[in-house]
Amino acid sequence: MAATVKDVGGYSLGNLIIEGKTKQVYDVPSVPRHCILISKDRITAGDGVKAHDLVGKSVSKPLFVKSVADNAFLSKKCEMIPIEWVTRRLATGSFLKRHPGVKEGYRFNPPKQETFFKDDANHDPSGLRSRLSRLSSRSTGS
Repeated sequence: MAATVKDVGGYSLGNLIIEGKTKQVYDVPSVPRHCILISKDRITAGDGVKAHDLVGKSVSKPLFVKSVADNAFLSKKCEMIPIEWVTRRLATGSFLKRHPGVKEGYRFNPPKQETFFKDDANHDPSGLRSRLSRLSSRSTGS
């Protein structure tokens, strides 16, 4: 776990709401219903087993309000949608397990985009469409 941060971009940080492999999310007591997302300068693979520093990597800005530091922004609070998007430049790791006919190291051009159900305990299983369909059926009563 990273060192505790007290202040970012002039905002005093409240409690750590959640910390993942690539970001930390803090409450901002002075701005109700908002939070600060701090991007870690790292990328991960294999549920975090592999990790590499990547200074200045981009961050998604789902409810972006404003930038408060080079690696942090103020955001509206929201509920996480448990979906993970993966961008692959090379065929390796779990991709090869799902596609045994592809040679390791094959270079995707353009990079390949994959979508998974976010579930670290089960190693982010694929089958997203069927899971979303079941969730939708439950919420609509179908």
